[in-house]
Amino acid sequence: MKMTSDYNETYKKEFSAAAKKYGSPYSIPNDVLHIIGERLRAQSVVEKYDGNVTPNLLRSYSVPVSIIEEICGAKPVIEKKVKRADRRKAIEEWADENPGTTVTPQTLAEVGEVSYTTVMSIITERPDLFTKVKRGYYLVRDPKADRSTA
Repeated sequence: MKMTSDYNETYKKEFSAAAKKYGSPYSIPNDVLHIIGERLRAQSVVEKYDGNVTPNLLRSYSVPVSIIEEICGAKPVIEKKVKRADRRKAIEEWADENPGTTVTPQTLAEVGEVSYTTVMSIITERPDLFTKVKRGYYLVRDPKADRSTA
């Protein structure tokens, strides 16, 4: 990881080089000025954390990906937020794969990465998938097989 101890000097050198290239400081295009400024801002974040920065940390400061790659050599990993419907679907898919199993709500909560309360509402809403065996235990049913036998 590249760390500049005096990032202000680096900014001044880049600005002077750009001014020389484009004829004057007022002739520097806005996109070039923006990149120079973003490098300065990114280097200040690096200094704040004593050089111990990750691509995701820099991304949390809204540093452009191109600058993050210059500093860290890697792009930030952007995690996709899991939607409520996807979590519910994970529980239903697990139930489809494991018919006849006796399960606790805690197990289903781990499968769907949801709360106990959410699992209980799913169990209540889907009597075709879950039947109460005794307190805290539910039988996973196979609705397709139940319909074919009925």
